Amino acid sequence: MMKKWKRMFLFGILVSGLFFIWSGECRAWGPPVKEDEDTFLEWYEEHKDGEAPITKQLSGDLFISDEKEEAAVLDGTRPITIDCNGHGIIVQREMVIDNPNLIIQGNTRNGFLMMVNTGGILKLEQGLLRLTGEEGVVLQVLSPNGVSGPSRGGVFTIEGEGTDIQGITWTQGVPIEVSNLNIKVSGSVAAKWLVSMNLRELTVNHCQIQAIGGSESYGIYCRDSVNDDVGRIILHDSFVLAVGLDASARTYSVYHPKGEIRYENSSLEPPVDTGRIYTALELGELEPVYTETGVMPGEWSLPDTVGVYVEETGVEGERIERIPVTWAIPDSAFTNPGYCIVKGTFQDGRLDGKLENPNRIVPEVTVLCLPPEKMFLIAYEVDQDFVRNGVSLVVPYPAGAERMRIEYSADGERFERYEGEGGDILAGIVKPRNHLLYFHIVVPLEAPVYYLRVVVDGDSMFAGTSPVWKIDTGSSEEVPPDVDDDGGGDRGGQDLDPTFPDKEEPSDQTDGAVDEKKEHHTTNSSDEMRTGGDSGSVSGRQSDNEKDSSAVSSSSSVLGASGDNSSNLRQNADSVKRKSDTKAESADHAQYVSASGENEEKMEAATDNGMEKMKKESKDSVMPWILVVLCLFVLVGAGIWCGKKVFFKKQ
Repeated sequence: MMKKWKRMFLFGILVSGLFFIWSGECRAWGPPVKEDEDTFLEWYEEHKDGEAPITKQLSGDLFISDEKEEAAVLDGTRPITIDCNGHGIIVQREMVIDNPNLIIQGNTRNGFLMMVNTGGILKLEQGLLRLTGEEGVVLQVLSPNGVSGPSRGGVFTIEGEGTDIQGITWTQGVPIEVSNLNIKVSGSVAAKWLVSMNLRELTVNHCQIQAIGGSESYGIYCRDSVNDDVGRIILHDSFVLAVGLDASARTYSVYHPKGEIRYENSSLEPPVDTGRIYTALELGELEPVYTETGVMPGEWSLPDTVGVYVEETGVEGERIERIPVTWAIPDSAFTNPGYCIVKGTFQDGRLDGKLENPNRIVPEVTVLCLPPEKMFLIAYEVDQDFVRNGVSLVVPYPAGAERMRIEYSADGERFERYEGEGGDILAGIVKPRNHLLYFHIVVPLEAPVYYLRVVVDGDSMFAGTSPVWKIDTGSSEEVPPDVDDDGGGDRGGQDLDPTFPDKEEPSDQTDGAVDEKKEHHTTNSSDEMRTGGDSGSVSGRQSDNEKDSSAVSSSSSVLGASGDNSSNLRQNADSVKRKSDTKAESADHAQYVSASGENEEKMEAATDNGMEKMKKESKDSVMPWILVVLCLFVLVGAGIWCGKKVFFKKQ
């Protein structure tokens, strides 16, 4: 009886030991715990409005199931934090995140924060996704076209911080488009913002991308699983920054070993050498910019890029290429209707190749300050032969108009149609390059003073009858010298800049650069700002005093969607360089520029204490296993001792 009890005791000890070891490896018995979708969505709907911050912690993986048809929407304005607590959110149907104060955060125990499964669609409008931990992915996309970015920039952010962190990963071999996202990933070992292992075509629009890694840092990392030269990457109006903290770090803003990389009005740091060389031939057509009195020049909505006819070395023929421009804008707003021609400088650093400008073409755009009536008289010049009553007029070109006719009057009340030139001023006129319509008429009146107005027909913003303009035949007013009366050219034409130094004169200007004080000019030859649209007056241009005072401020550069944030990143470049290894400049493929200030301190700590932290974490992870092994030895020893007592008892 005693022998049987001892055997059962031995068996119980062994089973207990095995259970102890197994429980040290496994988290729980049974299937994974799921967060109930209906309960979660009901809770969110109930709490989405309000001002007090609130936190919801998930008890398991949250599946946005495909069993329902309506989209799961997380909107509202309340500051809400969803703590995934080591679990993940799996999207299997349409889901919308549209709360500017919503934070979805978690750690990497699950390997990802959010996953868009096959058939799922995740629409990101406003909010923040944040992942911390060791190795993991903030957003994993398994569904073709499974993610759509917000409709405007600066409102949705994806962040990741840890050891080896990836921002977004794609595995589908379909065209991918990402727009209007702010991405920040940092890893003490490696950081990659966007990863595609089966690339066909990736288009990035209006995105801010920042990757900071220890030994590896990639802004965009793309490789085809079969052939590296398949697929291409296209960036528009984006900023990509990759920073490697180690001296030998592999650092790429965009990595695609053999595929095609193209970008327009985008800044990549470190730069990507595409080997392309463009030769500028002439400016393409550029629409005018319309504004109103009192609007500051910084709000004039000047274009980020201009079209330029170029030839690419090694490519037959010419084409239009959009080239980024920094404009030399005035310091003051219009106080009366008028115009100015703003000139700029090509920024080939934001072009996917080197720009050669042998003709020294200068980009320029006409800014028209319009009155409420739209059409106004910019300037007039009376012929010296007063018998003929000839007069030259300058008005805004009425784009979209079918015809424009002149009406004249001796008293300003009874008007007759001018029949000269067939009655249609626009007949036979080529659209002017600067959108200033210059024409000459002979008014059949013998009077020292008479009145004119124009009537515009067609689909044009200038359609209708203009105010009445008083013409004084004794006026000494002249047409501005920058009004081009030749109607432009075959492709819009261009003016070669007349104030560039001769070849014999020394110059430190690069091709296409503008001497801002000389080149940026307004168009009034008088010292007063003239009014327009009222009877007896002529609309004016900015005065010479304003012209001389115009300058380019440090904040006036037009750099597209990435302007403000990318400037902040660049301003901290020297700081990060000092905090990196002083030997980093010799590293292959690396160019070191700064992270934003908010990440700078974290990256410094990760660099200085990374190894010590990893050693501590390694030690902490080994200690439980040492205890398990010791317990195992104790159990085995106890088993042997009991076995001897039971099986080898002396007879």
